[in-house]
Amino acid sequence: IASVRLFNPAGSVRIATGRSPVDTPLDAKAMQLASPVSRIVPGANGRLLNVVRPIPNEASCSNATCHAHPASQKVLGVIDAHLSLAEVDAQIAEHQSMLARFSVTAIALLCAVSLLFIWRVVYRPVQALQQGTARVASGDLLYRIPESSRDELGDLAHSFNHMTGQLHEAREEITAWTHTLE
Repeated sequence: IASVRLFNPAGSVRIATGRSPVDTPLDAKAMQLASPVSRIVPGANGRLLNVVRPIPNEASCSNATCHAHPASQKVLGVIDAHLSLAEVDAQIAEHQSMLARFSVTAIALLCAVSLLFIWRVVYRPVQALQQGTARVASGDLLYRIPESSRDELGDLAHSFNHMTGQLHEAREEITAWTHTLE
């Protein structure tokens, strides 16, 4: 609690604690409040929560023999308190820092998992297809690409192997046919 001021019905300070300005009167609107009002205001050491709460004149108070307040007086006074939000602000800053660290870690892990997935599912099968086409282009028609998946790349590898097998059979037939002509 940074400061508390207690105002009488006239709006003058009766009691003040902390560094409260004693000579600053409360405005007339605050004296007519029916319920508490709060707002955040700047303070010397950070933000403050300013709460202004009326003290209502209840029936038990106006009927008591020890009080001299008529029942027509609705408000006996006002409490004006300034509560420091430094601890709350520090917690918010800590939580924002934790959220930022978590977000960076989650993004880094997501990127790593994505790269691993692309490497295993796309890069390796495409590289195997590249190596297979290079070997077949150099004349090795017996080479077969491993068909390790059941997706489009696996279908492509299967089609490539089937095509290479047919080319090998066609070469064998041509070779056999040319031997019979000789």
